[in-house]
Amino acid sequence: MDVDSTSILLAETERKFRLAFENSPIGIILTSLEGHLRMANKAFCRMLDRSTVEVTSVDFVDLIRAEDVEISREMARRLLKSESPSCDYRVRYIHRDGRDVWADVSTALVRDALDEPDFFISHITDISEKKRQEEELRDTRNRYVALLNSIGEGFCYVDEQEIVRVANPSCGHVLGLPQDRLIGMSFFRFLDAEGRAVVEAENRRRARGESSEYTLPIIRADGNRRLLRVNAAPLAATPGDYIGASVIFRDITEEVRASEALNELVRRKETLMRELQHRVKNSLSIASSLIGIAMGELSDAKALGVLEDTRSRINSMGSIYERLYLTESVESLDFGTYLEGLAKSIFEAFSPDPARIALDVEVEHVELDTKRAIALGLIVNELFTNAVKYAFPGDRSGTVRVGLERAADIVKVEVSDDGIGIDPALAKRSTSMGMSLIKFLVEKELAGSMHMDARAGTSVSVEFKL
Repeated sequence: MDVDSTSILLAETERKFRLAFENSPIGIILTSLEGHLRMANKAFCRMLDRSTVEVTSVDFVDLIRAEDVEISREMARRLLKSESPSCDYRVRYIHRDGRDVWADVSTALVRDALDEPDFFISHITDISEKKRQEEELRDTRNRYVALLNSIGEGFCYVDEQEIVRVANPSCGHVLGLPQDRLIGMSFFRFLDAEGRAVVEAENRRRARGESSEYTLPIIRADGNRRLLRVNAAPLAATPGDYIGASVIFRDITEEVRASEALNELVRRKETLMRELQHRVKNSLSIASSLIGIAMGELSDAKALGVLEDTRSRINSMGSIYERLYLTESVESLDFGTYLEGLAKSIFEAFSPDPARIALDVEVEHVELDTKRAIALGLIVNELFTNAVKYAFPGDRSGTVRVGLERAADIVKVEVSDDGIGIDPALAKRSTSMGMSLIKFLVEKELAGSMHMDARAGTSVSVEFKL
């Protein structure tokens, strides 16, 4: 090949090199053996937002963070010693605005025609965005791990074979083993036959994509049997492809024991209350019987009337305690059912002629506590007894009505008749024991109000708030 052809070939080769050099999508720099930048392509200059003149007028150390200079020099020494044909490493370049530009660098040594070291050529890839994403991913993972570790409840991830793959410290605390020892261990290690049956049943549900919440008995590493409340959600690589579950659980052993102890105390209290109510009922029955005996020894009509009214009041209270004893509740009762029975018993006891005087009872089911039930029972007893005894003198006939209704949180009880009626003003001024008792119970025990209407017979209503 003649000189002209060689020159043309060299010129063409140099042109192609420069085209490839300048148009490369990654940064390329040529650095002298002393560290001075001979050439830098456009991609490298854009990477640092610097001009070609700025870049090629300084040594490479002026463009790299001081902490990364030594690694670059070490790579150069290795290349000069022919320890490696090229070296790959990561450094931080300095952007014009002072921020770091993370880059993966691949450097090779170029030799001259006499095989002597001439310069270094480096290919530089900007990985700043990749680095940012890596840092975000690492920060996210650290936050995720910190969150899991801070949870007071046990958390673990188990695969489809119930092998623990992730566990937080609380998980280890609940199961009785250090957190790191749980990794790779089967959760079945902590289950007896009963617990295994529970988990196998729940796994079938999770395999269908269902989350589950259940109570699980376990055997801790120290052999102590505990109860866990478990919430588990299935994980799937694709729909229908079960690969495991995330599990959150807490030890509820002490809660269950405390609940059982409390339930036992409640049962004992209810038993004692029933016994007390039974004894009160019996005491009231004895008192009523004693009054009956005393009445047999008296002939004074007024005294007999007072004793009969007193016995009626005692019987009214006794019937409440009897109903409490017969029901499941020890603190309240259905006053509607009680009132219906009370009205019928008073009517049978005091009505001189059931064919002449009719009874009409309309009640709703209203649950009342014992205190107010007794007070309201005594009130109805007084009002209903008076209506049966005095509203229909002689041969007069009519009807006595008893009503109980509830509207929102207001309860209304009404006793009415279509008899001869009474003077409301006189009733209000009355100082009889019965009226005094009614007023006291309405105001003090029920914190309610009483209304009387004597326009057609007599109607007395009592209202109070639940």
